[in-house]
Amino acid sequence: MTEPVDVVVMLGALGPAAAEQLLQRARWLATLHTLQQLADCADVGRIVLAAPAELQQLWLADAPALGLLPRVIWDSDPAAVPFHFGERLAALVAQHQLTRLLYAGGGSMPLLGAARLRELAAELRSSRTALALTNNLYSSDWLGLSDARALAALSARLPRDNMLGWVLQQEAGFVVRSDAASAATRLDIDTPADLLALRWHADTPAALRAYLAEALPPELAARWLEVQHVLARGASHIALIGRVSAAVWQQLESRTQIWARVFAEERGMTASGRAADGRVRSVIADHIERLGADGFFAQLGEWVNAVLFDNRVYLAHHKCWPPAADRFAADLGWVDAVRDGRLRALTAAALACRAPVIMGGYGVVSGGLYAMLEGLPPQPAASAAQN
Repeated sequence: MTEPVDVVVMLGALGPAAAEQLLQRARWLATLHTLQQLADCADVGRIVLAAPAELQQLWLADAPALGLLPRVIWDSDPAAVPFHFGERLAALVAQHQLTRLLYAGGGSMPLLGAARLRELAAELRSSRTALALTNNLYSSDWLGLSDARALAALSARLPRDNMLGWVLQQEAGFVVRSDAASAATRLDIDTPADLLALRWHADTPAALRAYLAEALPPELAARWLEVQHVLARGASHIALIGRVSAAVWQQLESRTQIWARVFAEERGMTASGRAADGRVRSVIADHIERLGADGFFAQLGEWVNAVLFDNRVYLAHHKCWPPAADRFAADLGWVDAVRDGRLRALTAAALACRAPVIMGGYGVVSGGLYAMLEGLPPQPAASAAQN
C-alpha cells in the first residue's frame, strides 16, 4: 500500500479594517470545517496548517474543542521573509518530507464536501503517474499531486496558488484534471461577494452560515436576493462582466429563461502572469473611461435588470491595485471607506444604478453565480428564451 496523502492548508492574515476582518472570520470558520473533514479521511496522513504567527492564538483557542490539536501540525509563516506561495509550499514539502500532497487555500473548500475529499485522497494515493487534481486548471484554489517533490524546481514560478495547475501541466509534464464546474469546486472565499453566495447555499457549514447571517450588511444581502429574483424571473436581462467562462454561461442558459449580455475578458490573467506584468487590457474599462462611471452604469441600468461585475479586470487594466481594505469595502458598497478615487467613483456609480449590481472578484461570475443558479427551482426548456 502506498503512503497516505499529506495535506497542507494555507491561510493568510488580513488587515484590521472592518471589511477585511469580516472576510478573515469567514475564512477561519471555513478552514476549521475543512480541517475537520480532512481529519476524518482514512487516506489522509499528516495535516499541516501554515499561517502567520498572529493567528496561532486563535488556533489554540478554537482547535481543542474540535479535537484538531492531535491531528493538525501548526506551522507559522516565517516573519522575516516576504510571503511567496511557491517558495513557502516547497519549503513545507522539504521540511515535512511530503510526497503525495493535497494543497488547499483556507477558504477554498467551504462547499466541497467530505465525500469528494475522500475521493481525491484515494485517487492521489493510488496514482502511479504524474497526476494533479484541481478545482480549476486556470485558477487553482486547491490542488492534489502525486509527487510534491516536483515543486522544488517550480517554486519561483508560483507567486500565487492560482497558477499551480497551469504550471504543473505546462512545465512539469503532469496530467492535470479539473473537477466539473459548480459552486462546490469554484467557490473560494476571496472577496465579500463570495460570502453572499455562501449565506444562502444549502451546503454551507452551519457555523459559517450563522456567522454570515449576522455579519453581512443587510443592504448588500438584499441586493444579492434582488439579482437572484431576476434570474428566477423569465424574460429578464442580466449583464455578466469580467472573467466569465463558457461553462458558467452554459449553466445560465440551462437553468434560467433570461437573456444575458456577456462581456468576457482576460480569463487566466493571474495564472498566465498577465496581471502581474501589467498586460491586462479591457474593452469595458476603456468604455467606462469614455462614458464615466456614472454614464456607464446609467446605460447598463437601461439595458438590463441586474449586473454581476468582476471588477478586478477593470482594476488590472488600469494597473491600479488598491489595498484589500479598499477592494473589500467597495465590494460591500461602503463608499466612504474606499480611499482610492477611481474605485470609489466606480462603487458610487454602481450603487446608483437602477439595476442591482454585485461587484467583486472572479467569484462574482464564477462560484458565486453557480451558487445562485443552484438555488433556483428547475425551469424546463430554459434555453428557449435565449434564441
